Amino acid sequence: MRIPASTRITVQLLLLFILAGCSAGKKNYSPDKKFGPKQLQADFDLYRKIMETRHPGLYWYTSKPAMDKAFAEGRAKLNDSLTETAFRNILSLVNTRIGCGHTSIRSSKAYEQYIDSLKNPPRFPLYLKVWNDTAVVVQDLNKKDTALTRGTLIESFDNRPLRQLLDTLYQYIPADGNNAIAKDQQLSNGASFGNWYTTVFGKNDSLKIGYRHTGGPLQYTFLQFYKPDTTAKTKDSAPKAAPQKSRDEKLGEIRSLKIDTVRNFAVMDLGSFSPHLDLQSFFRQSFKALRKRKIKELIVDLRTNGGGAVHNANVFTRYLVKRPYKLGDSLLTLNKTARYNRYLKKDKLALWALGFFTHRKNDGYYHFSYYERHRFKPKKTLHYDGSIYLLTGGFSFSATTMVVHTLKGQENVTVVGEPTGGAAYGNSAFMIPDVLLPHTRVRFRLPIYRFVMDKKVPHDGKGILPDIYAGPSVDAIRLGRDYKMEKAMDLILEKRKDAQSDQQSN
Repeated sequence: MRIPASTRITVQLLLLFILAGCSAGKKNYSPDKKFGPKQLQADFDLYRKIMETRHPGLYWYTSKPAMDKAFAEGRAKLNDSLTETAFRNILSLVNTRIGCGHTSIRSSKAYEQYIDSLKNPPRFPLYLKVWNDTAVVVQDLNKKDTALTRGTLIESFDNRPLRQLLDTLYQYIPADGNNAIAKDQQLSNGASFGNWYTTVFGKNDSLKIGYRHTGGPLQYTFLQFYKPDTTAKTKDSAPKAAPQKSRDEKLGEIRSLKIDTVRNFAVMDLGSFSPHLDLQSFFRQSFKALRKRKIKELIVDLRTNGGGAVHNANVFTRYLVKRPYKLGDSLLTLNKTARYNRYLKKDKLALWALGFFTHRKNDGYYHFSYYERHRFKPKKTLHYDGSIYLLTGGFSFSATTMVVHTLKGQENVTVVGEPTGGAAYGNSAFMIPDVLLPHTRVRFRLPIYRFVMDKKVPHDGKGILPDIYAGPSVDAIRLGRDYKMEKAMDLILEKRKDAQSDQQSN
């Protein structure tokens, strides 16, 4: 159907007007802008109403009286004008009490655009690896700093002991239940520790850091924020722009298959189950290559896989699983209401369509019965029957947890690493629209379905345990060693050695 010329002109003018408005909003945005108490209270009250009406797991980990108390405490802090960041911090403190890793508070788009527009802003210089009561330097952007080198143990920030500091940051970081491994992993993700620290405690030009080198005494230094060198370069010395990566190169950074032709095993790096990664084609080509080369051991790295499309995760599982399986025990939503849909920024149509597949049962909830009863079968073509080693950690979340749950316990599968960041019991997810609060324009993610993956395990938010634990160590970080991958490779070689010994003894 052709669009009349007059209509096309009208649409083009409208788009120009919208783009001009967006550009002006980006230019004029100030992070110091404050919202009045009435605006903050209105947005907070709307957030609470939507949660109480639509969130399927609001009282899974926290009782209703405790959540009511958290809501009341949060609202009591809104009697004065606040910046967007300060308001988000208050929302985050309430939101984290829910114990849902899929429910998170997000900044406004204007704030994101403002941050993106900054030219070389000062940055928190330390990248840390955090676990239990330990924080170790992975990288210091201040190259001339000889104190906080890789492998240095951090003991305190501005006289706050590390344990006290982590306990405070945990209160702002969402996770299934109180999954500490998931929270530690979020703090360990590149610049995340610095982002969380400055969001909660503010940005200081200098921080007093207590640290020690392995086996050494406690020492102190002052940490300066990293300021990129903006000194003008001559034309001859100006660095050349990095070449644009092709789509295949970008995809290869997220999912890849590498075959060690010397030791004859393969490593599949699977960083996401996103629907935009051509995964079904990738899986087909990968398992075809494994069969052609007769690869008998496969390591699948799921440590950075935060989930994605359930369908893609399911297709992958079917290449490896040996028996028919269900995704979980129950999948339901509280109701079919369309209340507050006008604040949803995506998935409205999908929510409406999925409503036809949910039906009310005796418990009063609306169940997605197909996923509750359907058994998926292993693939017949290119099914992989060799030894499988799944690497897991705190970022193994959501749909990835489903994969690990289905395969764990199979005789040819060994889970190596740390417990998953996704809860072994289940989560609130499947559909997660963004919700926009009208006054501050702050956003939050709202899962629609409650998914119980395994009702037999404790409902405590803890992840799926590995068969072989391989956790971080100060020495491994200092030396830059991949301890989980090394452990999986050692297991392969040990199994081969044992098999060889058995053959010789027979």
